[in-house]
Amino acid sequence: MDKRDFQDYFIKRMVEINDKWTLDSYRIRSNNVMSLLIELDILCEGWLQKRIKSFDTVINTVKELSSALKHDNCLDLTFYPINALINLFNEYSQKGGKDPKLGKTIQYLIKDIINRNTEKYLDNLTSKIDSFLFKTNSYGEEEFLKNLHEFDTFLLAWSCEIVRKGHSKTYLYFKIRDLANEI
Repeated sequence: MDKRDFQDYFIKRMVEINDKWTLDSYRIRSNNVMSLLIELDILCEGWLQKRIKSFDTVINTVKELSSALKHDNCLDLTFYPINALINLFNEYSQKGGKDPKLGKTIQYLIKDIINRNTEKYLDNLTSKIDSFLFKTNSYGEEEFLKNLHEFDTFLLAWSCEIVRKGHSKTYLYFKIRDLANEI
């Protein structure tokens, strides 16, 4: 199994996740790491301004973001270690949001991460996908399946980022479908 298998999968999977008739569980996830960072920033601001009634909303986003951060290698966090960031998020969660200074610190860090990655994140995802699509390696079945799972994760994050940047799912669907017809 080689790059041609990844290319075939790319086209079929992109059509599937962008088709409006595909079941929700197979479509674009509503979040990737970047969108979760933006969401947590908005939630922290809302909590600090007392516009959010239950801190559980923040806690659930912290849990989802922490999990996503552990599995993401496209976000540039060379300036702040991932584990330290996750620990900071967990500390804020454990304190129930009762430390406004910590909340402001988290907001500052999130804004800094977003600003440093606004242009890079989509490029990094694209590079990861390209590395699968144009690798000359051949894989055994077990290794191919492992890599396919990772590839699919990148496709979902990439699609989410494209939509977050302003393109519609319909636009993506027709572009990929046209590409598939050309091949």
